[in-house]
Amino acid sequence: MKAIIIAVGKGSRLWPFTEIRSKSMLAVSNIPIISWSRQALSSCGVLEVSVLVDNHESQLVNFSRKSSQFPMPSIHVFPGEKDIVDVLLSYQLRHPISETVLIIPGDCIIQAEDLQRLIDSPEDNAVLLRGLRQEERSDRLCFNAKQGFKLLAHPRREGFDYEIVAYKLGAKFFNEILPYTTNIYDYVQVGMMPSDEKYLESALVEWEKKVNVDYVFAEKPCFNIDYPWNILEANDYLNELRCQRVAKDEISRTAAISPTAILRGNVQIGANSLVGDGVIFQGNAIVGTNCKITDGAIIGENAVIGDNVIIKEYCKVSSGSTVGDGSIIGHCAELSGIIFENTYLYHNCEISGVLGRNVDIGAGTVFGTLRFDDAKVNHRINGKRITPQKYSELVYMGDFTRTGVNTVIMPGVKVGCRSVVGANVLLNEDLPNNKIIQVEQNVSIKPWGSERYGFNM
Repeated sequence: MKAIIIAVGKGSRLWPFTEIRSKSMLAVSNIPIISWSRQALSSCGVLEVSVLVDNHESQLVNFSRKSSQFPMPSIHVFPGEKDIVDVLLSYQLRHPISETVLIIPGDCIIQAEDLQRLIDSPEDNAVLLRGLRQEERSDRLCFNAKQGFKLLAHPRREGFDYEIVAYKLGAKFFNEILPYTTNIYDYVQVGMMPSDEKYLESALVEWEKKVNVDYVFAEKPCFNIDYPWNILEANDYLNELRCQRVAKDEISRTAAISPTAILRGNVQIGANSLVGDGVIFQGNAIVGTNCKITDGAIIGENAVIGDNVIIKEYCKVSSGSTVGDGSIIGHCAELSGIIFENTYLYHNCEISGVLGRNVDIGAGTVFGTLRFDDAKVNHRINGKRITPQKYSELVYMGDFTRTGVNTVIMPGVKVGCRSVVGANVLLNEDLPNNKIIQVEQNVSIKPWGSERYGFNM
């Protein structure tokens, strides 16, 4: 069986992390989403993979070329296409589909066990369903498994508690129904306002009227990475999954561990890495190659640390956190969350949230994480207000951003790509891309000295 990974779309709801990358190239537990998909497909024996993209294709090509874990996928570029349906139709024109295929959204992380159950469905057409939390139902095409094959956008009714995260579709679907998909989604309640877009689910509902479409419930956690906080949700789960699989210490022969280091769990440490004096591992953890963790650093349980990382001088990496390749965490810095590659937390800062690549955090920077009323933080995404039940209070800083000294960023704030939060700023609202915010202050200079404050003999 062949698989098609659909890595198209701007991913605007994931701002500020999709300005410079495809959603499928977002790293979760230091592994891009597309690699999680390839791992699951490979475990199911699916090695022939096509990836459909509309932009950032060079990143996918470069990453796939360097990866030796899987065969090079077939990458197809469709610039300017508006939605998934049009991309699939364009692909079908170039490469006619003649057998049953898997369709995997490029922003979904699915466990191999669930993908295998979808493949094993006796029907040529089937979908894999993920359970939704209450707050997720307002902006999804929701599936009701108790009323036959029913999908509804933004349902007010109870029972629409699932969304589709993967498809198995027969060849006839792409010829007999997909070309006739309309750009208005018909299955909405009165008062709802569908966008001008073709949805794969719309074609699927019409197809189900002609053929039997099976549905399979995901039994393992799976993730649709639509919003910044979804990155943290998936990261927490996958870090724990990976770290708890380390059943005993796995230490490279070329790694070195100080006799004064304390290991309170099983650790995996890569080649040429150093764990120095006074370092404490509070539980299972994974450390990459060529890392230096020294001088009393504290590494929490289920932490994942990339390659070429420096962690030093009494800093703390909290449990479940991920440190990207080439990053530096220095004197008394604290991290709880995720930092992507080449990000620097040099000293005396408290960081909670997600930081993009090449972020430079100034000394004394603090991220607020708790409102005085203990309430969840309301986020505005594409003009719509959303209140996530987890990770709403954390800070999200895009790629190539920086802060000055003594910056304070309040709970739930997002900082756009290539923006700067200047010294002594207290930022309590989102900062757009390519902006700098600085403090304006009034100062005065007056005479002073022994004649004003002192004594004369």
